[in-house]
Amino acid sequence: MSATTDSTTGKRAADRPGVRTRARVGWGDLAWLTWRQHRWTVLGTLAIALVGVAGMLLVRAAFLDEAANGYPAQGWGDYTGLGLTLPGGLMLYGTFIGAVWGAPMLAWEYDQRTNVVAWTQDLPVARWLVGKAVLLGAVAALIGAVLGGTAQLMANAINDVPRYVSVNMFEEGFEYHPALQAAYALFGFALGLAIAALVRRTVLAVGLTLVVGLLTKVVVELWLRGRYQSPHTTFAPVGEDIRPLGPAKDQALYFEGGYANADGVLGTVPPRCYGPESADQAWFQGCLKDSGLTHFLEQYHPAERLGTFRLIEGVLFLALAAALFAFALRRVKKAAA
Repeated sequence: MSATTDSTTGKRAADRPGVRTRARVGWGDLAWLTWRQHRWTVLGTLAIALVGVAGMLLVRAAFLDEAANGYPAQGWGDYTGLGLTLPGGLMLYGTFIGAVWGAPMLAWEYDQRTNVVAWTQDLPVARWLVGKAVLLGAVAALIGAVLGGTAQLMANAINDVPRYVSVNMFEEGFEYHPALQAAYALFGFALGLAIAALVRRTVLAVGLTLVVGLLTKVVVELWLRGRYQSPHTTFAPVGEDIRPLGPAKDQALYFEGGYANADGVLGTVPPRCYGPESADQAWFQGCLKDSGLTHFLEQYHPAERLGTFRLIEGVLFLALAAALFAFALRRVKKAAA
């Protein structure tokens, strides 16, 4: 170590003749250290990702063939179910990175007490954490971008086939985008680091990262996402044959809707309106009106907002990632002081 001293002479090792020391650990050394410590985690994740990419490309090829030649060519079969199921793992990717990559990277050092020797004057704690986070975070973001981009290509191929099956890119396909998946990966990684810096126990850090990561994604998807902008609203009397979302309704983000009174206040259809007579449309509408539900209200975000919403969400998760990483760095530096 460059800062070590001789116990008898009091001289630093670097000052003694014939002793060669290294002033600092370079990026090459740090990359090698990171690879040696985390190669199996990276390779395992890469293998799983490649299986997913191969499956989505297979589905894409099947639908491209159908678009070119009509109904699925003999031998392809119907890959609709697979095409709608495979990308489901994308919602979990960022949380997976946090729990399997981020949290153990830091918490394991505390568990094994290797932080005492890992964070030396040749490799200060800040450089150790920033260096490994940059290297691993970049790989995680790249894998996420490939997964998101492949899912987007597959969904576009499915939507190009004129069948009743389609992927709503504003709802179930919202996260099928390379930049978004990269942002989710960085958020998950930073979340794992922050929780590990807080609790310093691997098992606890992994568990908390899973819970917090999943809860964050659920809150964003089910509550926050639809509030990035004010929704469009349609309001029409009951009985008018309208589709408020218009021709592009399958690519819009539904926000809220239902039967309402004349003031636009949503209400609940009374049970009596669902009796045997409800098959008669005129009777059903009359029952609604007698109950004060005279209009139909629907709020939604049109397909044209998809790019803006993705940009907002990507920036949001990148900002959260930056804040969480700053917290982890400050916490670790304080603990090492």
